[in-house]
Amino acid sequence: AREDRVILTGGEGTGKTTLMRTIGVMAAAGLHPFNLHPAPERKVLYVDCENPQRIMQTKFSDLVGVARNRHRDPQDRLFIERWPEGMDLGTAAHRMHLRALCKAIQPDLLLIGPAYKLYEGGANTREEDLARKVVATLDSLREEFGFALILEHHMGNEQEGRTRNPRPIGSSLWRRWPEFGIGLQLTKDSTPEHRICDVVHWRGPRDERPWPTRLMSGGPGNLPWIDNSSLARTA
Repeated sequence: AREDRVILTGGEGTGKTTLMRTIGVMAAAGLHPFNLHPAPERKVLYVDCENPQRIMQTKFSDLVGVARNRHRDPQDRLFIERWPEGMDLGTAAHRMHLRALCKAIQPDLLLIGPAYKLYEGGANTREEDLARKVVATLDSLREEFGFALILEHHMGNEQEGRTRNPRPIGSSLWRRWPEFGIGLQLTKDSTPEHRICDVVHWRGPRDERPWPTRLMSGGPGNLPWIDNSSLARTA
């Protein structure tokens, strides 16, 4: 839904970036991102502030191939911007650049992150101020252009004997800000060959949306993450 804000978290290697890419490509292709059923086509801006070009080309090409096998091509509606060195939304130049992208593309959906690459600094005494600059910039653009927003973030470190908390690290502002706070947690049954992931809401959602409760590997030629319960309902 327009103007919804989502923060997506997960541990290293859990698959949150893969899920972000999948949502972006399938939204642009007019396919449901968890079951490949037809869906409205959306204009998507994906701003990646972390990954090397080679990895991005391979991963996005695989997802575009899945869409094209269903006779859908997302490329006229999918716009990808790389900032591997990170953006600093505390500076006017980077804020203006992001606004110029949004103005030119007029996206229905902005996917951006990870959050720690959207500002410079990060000492504890300044974490709240830095987070506020990022939030203020994204909220201003969301208000101006009316897009939905998904922000990638990292969860806290593992603690011995405890389940890893899916809440985002850093300022508590990240936990208060979005309409939906969603974390990916690999289950005990998950293996490298067949991953299974619980979709955990780490904050109470402000509205009802049909988020899946569990995702699993889709296999070759399919989505990286699929919602089996959704497939069963709509088959």
